[in-house]
Amino acid sequence: MTIRDAATVVLVRDNFEIFFLKRAAGHAFMANRWVFPGGRLDDRDRDRALRDHVDDPALLEGTLGALRVTALRETFEETGLLLAKHPTTGLPFTGDAPELRAAVDDGHLGLARVCQDLALRLTLSELHFFAHWITPDFEPRRYDTRFFLARVPTTTSDTAESASDETTAGAWLTPQEALQRYHHGGLLLAPPTIATLEDLARFDAVTDAVQAARDARPDPLLPHLLGDARDPTLLLPGDPDYPAEASVQPPWQSRRMVLQDNRWRSQRRRG
Repeated sequence: MTIRDAATVVLVRDNFEIFFLKRAAGHAFMANRWVFPGGRLDDRDRDRALRDHVDDPALLEGTLGALRVTALRETFEETGLLLAKHPTTGLPFTGDAPELRAAVDDGHLGLARVCQDLALRLTLSELHFFAHWITPDFEPRRYDTRFFLARVPTTTSDTAESASDETTAGAWLTPQEALQRYHHGGLLLAPPTIATLEDLARFDAVTDAVQAARDARPDPLLPHLLGDARDPTLLLPGDPDYPAEASVQPPWQSRRMVLQDNRWRSQRRRG
């Protein structure tokens, strides 16, 4: 089964609210779930012309570099937010570009052309790679997904919206609010989203979370199913029952996720 490269972005603003999108009911992947903006790697994300339109061309190298572009492109398509700055003033882009956004969403344009038309540079240096999840082999669609954290300027955060045909709603929520709504049945969340929110809920300030993401050296997390559909448990690297130990212990305590009352719940184990 093909595993596709993908990227997702945790957009966080200064009051520690994170932007979520609700996937449409008929979507082939994560239907009805509340997710972070993101999607699959596209050929446009490897455009060499992007080197003239980013704040740090070195961050474009390799697959991870292309996925940084994927992260920003998908954010633009799905929320209308373009994480970029004016090169002369250094100010973040706060405008709206619906025609360009539609052309990017349709696949007709890449971000290099958008930045050229708007005289902007993408802020790759403010996109921090902090988690790496691989869809387990029992799922019909599999993705090798890099999670990025990006702090959104207050001047631009209010422009975020559900701007894609694949989503039906958008909302800013703190990690604690999102988890509380999930456990009370108000939101549907996938295990990687739950784990990400639990990790971010440890921090009191956005600056602390951003610093931790900047310092992160994430290893891939491939969940392993223990049990059956009636009593499933997802094991993650570091768990003593995981069939193949990760080369590096994850930064948080060993964790497994258990399905209880139709809700995934983390169980942390201290080594």
